[in-house]
Amino acid sequence: MILVSEDVWSADFEALASEFTVVREPDLWSKKEELLATIANATALVVRNRTQVTRELIAAAPNLKVIARAG
Repeated sequence: MILVSEDVWSADFEALASEFTVVREPDLWSKKEELLATIANATALVVRNRTQVTRELIAAAPNLKVIARAG
């Protein structure tokens, strides 16, 4: 699952969504506990500039393989 935790979307994300499960939560960055719970199933995280990628966040994501910054 690809998790998009901020308000970023484009045709590139549409292409990803045609092949992968993409969860888009534009304001998830502001809900720490919900972000920690949701990222547990993610293999990729897409952020822009608001999501704080901390040790705690990475530790909560055992399947995480990629962290990408859009922009």
